[in-house]
Parts: sequence; structure tokens; C-alpha cells
Amino acid sequence: TYGNKTAAASEVTITTLNTFMQTGYYMGDGTNNRAITGLGFSPDLVFIKDITTNGDDGILIASSVMTVGNTYSLSESQAAATNQILSLDSDGFTIGTDDDVNQPGEEFLWIAFDGSDCSSTGIFCVGSYVGDGVNNHEITVGFQPDYVMVKEGTGSAYYGWWATSVMTPGYAQRTIGAAEGTTVINSFTTTGFKLGTFIGSNQASQTFYYLAFRNLAGEFKVGTYVGDGTDSRNITGVGFIPDAVFLK
Repeated sequence: TYGNKTAAASEVTITTLNTFMQTGYYMGDGTNNRAITGLGFSPDLVFIKDITTNGDDGILIASSVMTVGNTYSLSESQAAATNQILSLDSDGFTIGTDDDVNQPGEEFLWIAFDGSDCSSTGIFCVGSYVGDGVNNHEITVGFQPDYVMVKEGTGSAYYGWWATSVMTPGYAQRTIGAAEGTTVINSFTTTGFKLGTFIGSNQASQTFYYLAFRNLAGEFKVGTYVGDGTDSRNITGVGFIPDAVFLK
């Protein structure tokens, strides 16, 4: 369990087809080029977040299609940082000395995925594209996704955005505390997704990074519920005990 620290950092694992996921944590020590190991695979995608409000950048992300050494904040409109997630390695990832990933005495949570497969048999894909500003610009991921997140690569335009197959088509959610928007991700297709004209997802000549997942019984699920203010309320119907949950 995470709460009382009885689990090893690499203990929580799910395996499906060629996709692997692990969750874990570490304590920051300020050491440069520090290796976080024990994942058992070379990740294609890593999220990191400190457990306090001390971090300036919120949720951080690095993927195997990004320039090695670049880390992006999903909560900030800024260029890539170069002293956070330094590399994705054969058995984990390496971090720098930035306080958002390695502040001494601070606890950091991470989620890692391996097995990016951008084909018809894939359930998880990371990739990139160059925006053109044209409405319904289609991005191919190889399968029909149920979850897509996009992040602009220069930091000049907005935050991360995501959409799911249960949301109203044409709407997307920001990865910050703000209302949903339109013209970001227009729709999902049988092989990918279509973009709108918003500069945060389709600015001409700008590089964007994306990640996509599809629903798979027992492994990945998107959904919705209506709040009622009830304490200790169970959200059911997921079909499995999740190791990570995103809410917005």
C-alpha cells in the first residue's frame, strides 16, 4: 500500500499484451543524475508529481518520442525543462536536481508505462505531430482511442489538454483548474483523433506531443459521474481495482 509505505517502488504492476504499467514513489535527495530503478522495463511514458504544493510545475511528463532530457509541465505554459527527467532508461528513469523532481526530503509519486504500440493491436501509443491550423487535421495512432492528451512542445501556447470517448464530442479538458474548451480535439476516429483549430493543439508549424489509450477490460477505463456531495462515495463500474485515477 502507498499510504504506510509498505510497498516497494516497483511493486504495483499491470501487464496486458505488450503494455506494462507501474506506480511508485521516491524521496528527493537533490543528487544529480539520480537513477530511479526497479521498473523492470524501459518506460515510454513517465508522470511525476510531488505530494505538496511546493512544486511550481505541477504534473511533469516525459515520453520516448520527446527529445532526451526534455520534460514538460502539464500545468504550466512554458518551454521544456532540462533538469527534471533527464532520460528514460532500461530499468527506469533518471532525474536531475530541479526541486520539482528531486527536492531533498520531498516525496514524489510517479506513474510509468511501457509498450507504446501505434498499430491496430495497440492499447497505448505516444507520438508527435506538427500543427497546421486546419480544422479536422487527423492524427493517426493506429487504433480507436478512448483517451487522448496533447501538449504543445515549445511552451508558447497553453497547457496540456485531454479528451475521452465519454465526453461530449468537440470538448476537451485542461490539465489545470479551468473549464473545458472547444476546437481542441474535435473527435475520435477508428484510427486516431481529429484536431480543431485551437493553437493549444494545432498551431501551425508547432510540434505537439500526444498520448493515447483505448479501453480494455480489466486494465483501462474512462467514465463519468455526477457529483452529489456525499462523503465516502463509491464510484463503481470500473471493473477492476485501479492503480491510478485521473479526475477532472
